[in-house]
Amino acid sequence: MTGLSRTQVARLIASYVESGRVKAASYQRRKFASRYQKSDVELLAYVDKSPGT
Repeated sequence: MTGLSRTQVARLIASYVESGRVKAASYQRRKFASRYQKSDVELLAYVDKSPGT
């Protein structure tokens, strides 16, 4: 039908009954906080290019 699960459709219908509008929330990916700064990555790349490693 729509690619949505039965539960998702039920939530959208309940939202419509409550507010008179249907708006599916957009998917927002959760991602981990950055552990390394740009300067850390540049330093690592510099050390990796050094001879003898």
